[in-house]
Amino acid sequence: MAERAKDVYVGAWVDWGKGAISGATITVPSAYGAILVAFLALYVRLAGSHFWNIVCFFTHQLRSAPHLEQDGLYHQQQAVLRGGLDDTAVLWQLAKLAWCWKDSTRRIFRRSVPLGLAAGAHALGFAAAGLFSSRVASATDLVLVRSPLCGWMDEPLDVHDFPAMAEIDVAGALLVAGRWSYDDALEYARSCYGAKPTLNSVLCSTHAKVRLEYETGGKPCPFADGACGSSHALFMDSGLVDSDLDLGINAPPGDRIKCRKTMTCAPIPADERYAGNWTLTPPPSVLITHFGNQYRSYYMGPYNGYLVRNETAILSNYSLALGTGPYELSAMSGYAVDESKNVFSPIDDLKQDDADVTILMLVNRVVYTQEVTDPWFRSARKFEVDGVPGIGYLGPFYAASQSLGVLGCTEQYQFCNGDRCSPLTGIFGLKPPEVLTSENGSFSSGSSSSTFLDFNTKQAATYALVWKAIWGAQVQYAANLLKDRVLVARDLLFGSSRMSSPVRDRQWEAEARNLFNVSLVMLQRRVVEYAAPPVVDFEPDVPASDYVVAPNTTAGRRLCATQKVRSNAYDSFSVLGLAIIVVGGGLIMILNTFLTELVGWVQRRWRRPNDAYRRLEWIESETLQLQRMAFEGRGVGPWRGKEDAVPVTVTFEQRFPFPGSAQLGSNEPNVDEELQAMYRKKRKGEELEHDDARVTSTE
Repeated sequence: MAERAKDVYVGAWVDWGKGAISGATITVPSAYGAILVAFLALYVRLAGSHFWNIVCFFTHQLRSAPHLEQDGLYHQQQAVLRGGLDDTAVLWQLAKLAWCWKDSTRRIFRRSVPLGLAAGAHALGFAAAGLFSSRVASATDLVLVRSPLCGWMDEPLDVHDFPAMAEIDVAGALLVAGRWSYDDALEYARSCYGAKPTLNSVLCSTHAKVRLEYETGGKPCPFADGACGSSHALFMDSGLVDSDLDLGINAPPGDRIKCRKTMTCAPIPADERYAGNWTLTPPPSVLITHFGNQYRSYYMGPYNGYLVRNETAILSNYSLALGTGPYELSAMSGYAVDESKNVFSPIDDLKQDDADVTILMLVNRVVYTQEVTDPWFRSARKFEVDGVPGIGYLGPFYAASQSLGVLGCTEQYQFCNGDRCSPLTGIFGLKPPEVLTSENGSFSSGSSSSTFLDFNTKQAATYALVWKAIWGAQVQYAANLLKDRVLVARDLLFGSSRMSSPVRDRQWEAEARNLFNVSLVMLQRRVVEYAAPPVVDFEPDVPASDYVVAPNTTAGRRLCATQKVRSNAYDSFSVLGLAIIVVGGGLIMILNTFLTELVGWVQRRWRRPNDAYRRLEWIESETLQLQRMAFEGRGVGPWRGKEDAVPVTVTFEQRFPFPGSAQLGSNEPNVDEELQAMYRKKRKGEELEHDDARVTSTE
C-alpha cells in the first residue's frame, strides 16, 4: 500500500482534515526534506541573530540616561550592547564586566543579571526554535496516494456468485489477495490494537489514523432466552468513523460521511441446546463415510452454500480424532436483509431483524495443563498419563468437554451525513449504491440510504467506497481466511504441539475483541487498497492486481487521488508553518537592517526630549565611532560622518599611527618589550631620514 515511490504524490496539496489554510501541505522525498529542515534551522538561527540586534538596540536606548553622569560599568555595558555581538558573546562579556568591576562600583548583581538573563533566554529560545523549526513547519507524515492502478477486483456480494471452477484464476486472485490482506490486518491488529500495542512501530505508521478507538461493555444476550446459556454478551461499538479524519479519504467537511459498526458476541451452548446425538447413520449431505464413524449434527440454521443441507455443521469422531490442528475455526453468516445472500439461515433463536448474525464454530483439540472454564474453550475432561519411559507419571491434563464451541455475534452498521443518520441495521439494510460504476455518479433509485441521508455526488461516491470496504471487513471473512491463526489463544501453545497453558476464564472476550480489531483494520486497509491495490502474486509472477477493475466514472476516479496514508519515505511540510518561519524571519531581518535609520528618522521628526542624546549615544558607542574619538584625542582629524555608520577623514588619504602606539616607547611594565624595540627602531629610522632631509635643504 503506497510503498513504492511512484505511489506517493510529490507537490502541493491540501489536507482537509486540518482546514483549507492550516492544511496546505507540500510533500517532498525525505532526502529533500532533510535539506529543507537543515535550511530552516539555519534560517531561524540567522533570524534570531537579527532579533538579538533589535533587542540590544531597544535595551541600549531604554538604558540611555541623558544629562546623568554614569560610571564605567554603565558605559562598557552600553558599548557591549552596541557592539553587534551575538547573544552568547554578550553574555560572556557581561560576565567579565561584572567580575572585573566587582570591587570598583556598586550593585553589580542587580545591574548585570537582567542583561545576562535576557541574553541567556534569547540564546536558549532561538536554539530551541532552530531545533524545533521542523516541527512547526512539518504538517505530519501524511501523504497522498498516487498509484498507477486504482480499484478493486470484481468481488461478488453474493457468495453464490463466487467464480466457478471454470474461472479458477479469478477465484485464486480473489482468495490469495484476500488472505494476504487479512494476514497483514491481523499483524497490524495485534501490534497496534492489542492489549499491549506497540504504537511506535513502523507497522503502526501506515494508516491515516493509527487505530480506530471503540467502546466495549457488557450487554444482555442478543439472542433468544437461554441461547447464550448463563454468559453475558460483549458489546463493541466503533462510534462514528469519519471518512477523512479516521479513514483518510481527503475531503472538505461538506463532502465527508461517517460510518459506524457495532458487534455483540456471546457464547452459545450448542452441544446442550442445538446438537443431535452421536449416531452411526451419516446425514444425507455426507458423501464419503468410513466404517465405524459416528456423526453429530448441529441445527442452528440450514446451510445454503454449495451443498445445501439442513444441518449447520456436522462433526465425526474421526475428524475430531484425526484432525491435525490444535484449533479448527470456521464461520458463516446470515443477513438480516436480503436473505438470498445467506450462507446459512439462522433459526428463530438466533435470527435478528436489524442485525447480521455470524456464528464462529471452534473445534478444540488442545490439551491444557489446567482446567479451562471459559465457555467457548471449556475443557474439563481430566486425564492422566502414567508409565512414560524415563519420565513416569504425567498429568493431570484437561481436554475439551464439548465437541463444538460456538460464539454467536451480531453485526450492525450505520452511515451518517452530518447529524442525519440511518438506523443501525445489517449490511444489506443499507443498499449498496452503484455510484462507482454508474455513469451519472448518483445513487441507484432503490437505495433507501440515498434519499434518507441526501448525499451529494462526492459523498455518494465516498459512501459507495466505504460501504464496500466495510462489507469486506465482516468477521466471517476474518475467521474463514485466517482460520485458527486469528485466535489469541494460540499464543499459549507449547510450540507446534497441541499442549497449552490454560486460557483465561473469559478468553472468548479477548477473541471477540481481536476479531473486532481485525475488522476495523480491514476497514482502514480496504479504502487504501482501492487507491493503491496491493501487489501480491497468486501464481508465480502473476499478480492478483491484474484482475483489478478500474473505476469508469468521474466520481470513482476522483477517489483514487484523495487517499491519505503515512509514509516514512516522504516528508510533508505545512505551507502555513513555512510561511510563518520564512516571512516572520524575513521581517525580522528587514526590520533590523533599517531599524536605526527608522528610529533616527522618528526621533528627528518628533524631537522629543532626550531622543537626540539617545541617538547620539547609540552612534558614538559604535566601534568605528569610538575609534574615531580615540584618534581625535590624539589630534588626528578632522573627521566627517560623525553621525553615520562609518566616519572618514576630511583630508584625502591622511596617514597617522594607531593612537596607542605612542605608549610603545614608554617603560611601562605591561608593554611588550619586543614591540618597544620595534617602535624604537622605527623612530630612529624616521629621525635619520629627517636629519638627511634637513642637511639637503641647508646645502
